Amino acid sequence: MGRHEAEPIVVAVDDSPNSTAAVRWAARESMLRGAPVRIVHALAPGLEGGVGPRSGIHLNDREVAERILVDAEGAFRAERDPVGMDGVSVAVLEGAAVDCLVDASKQAQMIVVGTRGLHAAGRMLLGSVSAAVIHRAHCPVAVIPLPAQRPLPPGDDPVLVGVDHTDANGDAISLAFDEASRRGAKLVVVHAWSDVGIPPVIGEARWHDREAEMRARTAERLAPWREERPGVDVELRVVCDVPAHALTFESRYSQLVVVGGRRGGSLGSVSSAVVSRSETPVIVALER
Repeated sequence: MGRHEAEPIVVAVDDSPNSTAAVRWAARESMLRGAPVRIVHALAPGLEGGVGPRSGIHLNDREVAERILVDAEGAFRAERDPVGMDGVSVAVLEGAAVDCLVDASKQAQMIVVGTRGLHAAGRMLLGSVSAAVIHRAHCPVAVIPLPAQRPLPPGDDPVLVGVDHTDANGDAISLAFDEASRRGAKLVVVHAWSDVGIPPVIGEARWHDREAEMRARTAERLAPWREERPGVDVELRVVCDVPAHALTFESRYSQLVVVGGRRGGSLGSVSSAVVSRSETPVIVALER
């Protein structure tokens, strides 16, 4: 087993229902990967009386953190097949949550985080910790939606990935093929073009020409991975739609969405929108 396969899936938890969804998803992913899981809770020194910095972490804070981890481990064990259950560990990490998780990502296969809540219109809100980790992590980051939004999708739904020809290294494509192969699921590849409704602007005939061109380019882009993973059933969809809307819409019928991002830089408007709006888990494959 190589170093990458031996590294754990790290799940960040707090006392929110979203953490339970993240733990459950990580348990399923760990079975697919044969990977250990490390459940962590970050505990940072707070404010003494709301005024100045405390000298350390109070005993009560640690007791609360340990209770959160006990509950999270219980949720993991309820979801996970008993075989190999010794592959789970828990830890209290002392420090700011983002810094702790970024540091943990240096020796992790994946970081799993949850969204934090809903705004008045019912759309998910991405918490500040999750948003920061997505940009700074050293490994892929899975963002798990609130259970109230949608139950964990069934395993026979496809894996979805968006392709826009800006993913120079193909990190998102590669990860999507891996995830589809592990699940024995169809891989739906979506290329949406463009930011306006094309047929009304350039005409139906010209749109069909453009569609054929983009389909050929995207198929060529996918060719190396299709050769590597001939067992993965791939469906290519070239659609006339705003990319973020197309992927968010398709996510309703998918068990997992994969999008690309650049570590330390902007996630990109399309990926950001998908992470914030998707009702199904999203993995951000960070370009190395």
